[in-house]
Amino acid sequence: MQLKLIFLSVILGCLFIYINVSAQDQSRILPPDLIKKNLAEKPVPESGNLCIPEYGTGCSMGDGFTDFAIAEIENYNSNCADNTGYDGWSEYLELGPAMLLPGNSYDCFMQTGYADQYVTIWIDFNDDFVLTSDEKVLIDYVMQEVGVLYTASVAIPADAQPGLHIMRARTNWQNSASDPCNNYSYGEAEDYMVMVGEAAFGAMSGMVSHLTGGDPVDGATIYMAGDFTNYEFTTGSSGIYLIENIYVGDYDVTCTKEGYNIETTTVSIEEDELLTQNFQLTHPEINVNPLSLEVELEQNQIETETLNIQNDGDGELYWSASVVITNNSDDLYDLQFQYPVSGGGGEAGIESDGTNIYTTKWNGAQILKYDLEGNLLETFTIPGVVGLRDLAYDGTYFYGSAGIPVLFEMDFETKTLISSITSPVNIRAIGYNENIDAFYVNNWSDPVTIIDKSGNTLGSFNTGPIGENYYGFAYDDSTPGGPYLWGYGQTGTSQNHLIQMQLPSGTETGFTINMAEKLTGTLYNPAGGLFMEPNLEYGKWTLGGLVQNQFIWGLDMGDSQTWLNISPNSGTLAAGSNSDIEVEFNSTDLEEGAYEAQIQFTSQPDVGTPVVDVMLTVYSIIYHPDNLQISANCTDLNLSWEMAPAGGPDPDSYNIYRDDVLIANVTEQIYTDALLVPETTYSYEITAMFGVDESMPSPAEEVEVQMPENLGPTNLHIEFIGGDPYLVFDPPTGCLDPDGFNLYRDGDLVGAVSSPVPIEWGLYEYIVTAIYYFGESGPSNAVVITGSAEHSVQGITIYPNPASDKVLIQTEMIINKVELYDHLGRCVSSIDKSVDFHKINVSGFDSGLYFLKIET
Repeated sequence: MQLKLIFLSVILGCLFIYINVSAQDQSRILPPDLIKKNLAEKPVPESGNLCIPEYGTGCSMGDGFTDFAIAEIENYNSNCADNTGYDGWSEYLELGPAMLLPGNSYDCFMQTGYADQYVTIWIDFNDDFVLTSDEKVLIDYVMQEVGVLYTASVAIPADAQPGLHIMRARTNWQNSASDPCNNYSYGEAEDYMVMVGEAAFGAMSGMVSHLTGGDPVDGATIYMAGDFTNYEFTTGSSGIYLIENIYVGDYDVTCTKEGYNIETTTVSIEEDELLTQNFQLTHPEINVNPLSLEVELEQNQIETETLNIQNDGDGELYWSASVVITNNSDDLYDLQFQYPVSGGGGEAGIESDGTNIYTTKWNGAQILKYDLEGNLLETFTIPGVVGLRDLAYDGTYFYGSAGIPVLFEMDFETKTLISSITSPVNIRAIGYNENIDAFYVNNWSDPVTIIDKSGNTLGSFNTGPIGENYYGFAYDDSTPGGPYLWGYGQTGTSQNHLIQMQLPSGTETGFTINMAEKLTGTLYNPAGGLFMEPNLEYGKWTLGGLVQNQFIWGLDMGDSQTWLNISPNSGTLAAGSNSDIEVEFNSTDLEEGAYEAQIQFTSQPDVGTPVVDVMLTVYSIIYHPDNLQISANCTDLNLSWEMAPAGGPDPDSYNIYRDDVLIANVTEQIYTDALLVPETTYSYEITAMFGVDESMPSPAEEVEVQMPENLGPTNLHIEFIGGDPYLVFDPPTGCLDPDGFNLYRDGDLVGAVSSPVPIEWGLYEYIVTAIYYFGESGPSNAVVITGSAEHSVQGITIYPNPASDKVLIQTEMIINKVELYDHLGRCVSSIDKSVDFHKINVSGFDSGLYFLKIET
């Protein structure tokens, strides 16, 4: 026969006496009582809730439900959560609700972790928060075996009152569970929400399209959240959706698609009506420039560079950026330290200023000051402040509250109250965001509210679905993918769970840490305060917290760097807008060498994760070239510089860098970079060599080489040499001597030439260019050949041809008349016999092709 062992404790001074009382069927070993358990602060049910179901031991040994499901409620593998802070009682009001209709029966699936469990279920139909016998829907159903999923039928009375009601399912070991409140030894009570309603339905349809262009959106999800139940539909390629059989009532509707902004609205579904609701989605874009930054600094110097982030899409973009050190630690989330508290009970809140760790007492006015090794240094009070919970620190003052709508601003050095700030909400957990100079606050499972230092509300988001009963918050912008808000909640089996929330949305990332798995020893008490601080362990970030009345602890959150800072590290961009981000490089206290990091961007909605590669090179040699001066001489650049600071040793030589490429090493502080390409920008830096050591470079100087003037040949014209035509031109008068000349005829290259150039007769246009090491000059003036060699026709000779001043006619015949026609056949001049026909003045005519008509 097995024995069930029940341990009762009687306190006699410091002696605990345990009395064994035999019982039938099974053997149990009850854990020792927790000395300080009753001194830890847990959430107390608000007035208007159901009674507290009392248990001596509760479900810690497996009694109660491991699984519970009915209709829309599916709570599998829940085990003994005790998420209210009371043994054997858990609330799952966020699940479901179960949609139930009067007069119908529903299968209820249940499994237990310990045999012989009696189960009774109540539904508070009249919402008076008192569970009566006529509200039982399942009475003392027996789950005899462990690990068996039982199915029980739950009948809803035909006259059940419609609406949203609380349902309690309660177990008792080996005995009736007929009372919703009385004290049982072993078992569990779980509270849920059910919706009892009438069978009236409607429908909703519409189309999801792009705001820009109006094309349909494939894969958009429409989600309807109502008091009774939820509905979901995903569009196809047409973008059209139809949701039928929707329970009548009001619904919060969201339309989502990855990479698009969420659209929300509220709709009312009416019986037998089809509601049309269309959505237009916006799609932002994220672009960051440049995608790499390299800076070189002497030790103990600061320099600021700029990034630009741009939204080229048609919707609003929220972005955030975090610095990730390339050689970051692989010890992320490892335990850095664990110290026992020394306050004697009631220690709950915690914060650090980087020098000391401070804790508070929720049940007193004391503030305890510890060193970074966990040694208690002093206990003090601040007049006007009592019952502090979690703390926050802004670099100057500490902030905290007593779970009331007042935020205390305190100076721990002078031990004075600076101010009392009226808050819009009760404050228990608090975390400070230095980037927006605001606090994240809440009370237990209330929504997280963002308030400024005047108590103004800046925003809020709901807690859950995992995290609840928060006692501490900490802001984290150092972990990759952040910024995050960490919450330390009295949830889960250990009542000591860290919950990671993505900012600014507050959505849980799904990553949690059970501190019972990190800390040494059994955790007797629930979660307390939380903080985030760098360099408590040098070079590391610490996420620190307090197990109430038990342990101060710290987790490794990765390398803490001080050489790179970005501001701002988050923001919102409207469609088509952009913003600058200042990136500060700080070589203070850094050793000589190269430091690498990445600036990782995230976006909401997720439209990309740009990464900026960053490098800082730190030099220990303090003497370096400075005051680089650059002057131009034609296409040469003359460089000169000084050494700074003055009075240092003389370098052995200097390295000249053009566009980051070493081009020369010289021993004087002057250098000429000759024959550069005009209309090109060059960047120069100078370093000093001391033996094999190279100094940091001078500040980079950029200069554009200008195109010299007068590079082309001039005065192109025709001269007759020996009766033959030649092109003759003058050489350029600019600052460079050309390498040669090119001749072009009617736009085609003839070849390289030198003046004078023999040419052929015909109708041609000629130009000449000069050739240089960087290319050709512009063209010379153009010369048009409009004639041919002198002709002798029927005893008439006409010359010169072409002509620029006079045309001579040589003949033995008598000329009666001469007419001059242009190339369009128009007579532009007529000369009678009173004029000397042998010499015709053509200086007043435009260049071109002309014809002579001679009458003899």
